[in-house]
Amino acid sequence: GTGIPYSVIGFSGGNPDLKPEKADTTTAGIVFQPAFLEGFQASLDWYEVVIKGAIAQLGGQNIVDQCNAGDLAICQYVIRNTNTVQNPLGDIVQINNFFLNLNKEIYRGFDAELGYRKSLTLFGGGSESISVRVFGTHYTTVLQQPPTLLGAGGVQTRGATINNLSTTPDAATAILGYRNGPLSVTIVERYTGGRKINRLFEESTVRAVSGAPFTTTVDDNSVGGVYTTDLTVGYQAPQVEGLRVYSTITNLFDKVPPIFPTQGGRTGFGNGVLGDVLGRRYVVGAEYKF
Repeated sequence: GTGIPYSVIGFSGGNPDLKPEKADTTTAGIVFQPAFLEGFQASLDWYEVVIKGAIAQLGGQNIVDQCNAGDLAICQYVIRNTNTVQNPLGDIVQINNFFLNLNKEIYRGFDAELGYRKSLTLFGGGSESISVRVFGTHYTTVLQQPPTLLGAGGVQTRGATINNLSTTPDAATAILGYRNGPLSVTIVERYTGGRKINRLFEESTVRAVSGAPFTTTVDDNSVGGVYTTDLTVGYQAPQVEGLRVYSTITNLFDKVPPIFPTQGGRTGFGNGVLGDVLGRRYVVGAEYKF
């Protein structure tokens, strides 16, 4: 007969039976240190990370479907009462949508790094040096393979592989340092690249999507990159061995992060912000090594 839709209690959260994600990592790279430029080093690495048993959630409806298909390991997350009038197994009163070891994830890309350090004389007063370090990562593959599920008649099926490359931003960091005796100054610049907001959204001026895999159309499906700058000034007092005092300004220029559309429900709205949400802030501290 026709199924009767009704609402049940749903819980979402951790799972004490989770196992650690396991990853196989393959890397290959080169390092360049020219003799004609002392203090300079450059490296380029290719990597592949394959995560097995990646932690994810099935979703309430998938949990019920899998239990009905005969997956006894999933049935423990479907809680029923003793009322067998409409369902011989009992009415569903609660679904525990806990985190499970489900997916397989594959990441490929390149890491690059440049570094340079040199002693010099600019202002005098102490031993001077400058250092520059720039490193970043660029993704070429970001795939998520969903779990194998039981279908009608006990046939095992696996959904299509999900390509998340367009929603995964590249990132880079540059560090400039200057030291003059006990005084040090460090500037850190962080960059997070632009990306798509949702891989299933299609930018279009018409309501209908052009085809798979898009599910809806939007005016703008992108969020721009963001830069933030941190400044740290430190002083290592020669009168007290092991003592260093410092002050850090995070987000020096009070950079406002990009804001993008999000959705909400009865529990509130998602965080539609990419980057630092706190703004400029100050830290003063001291370190003592003994």
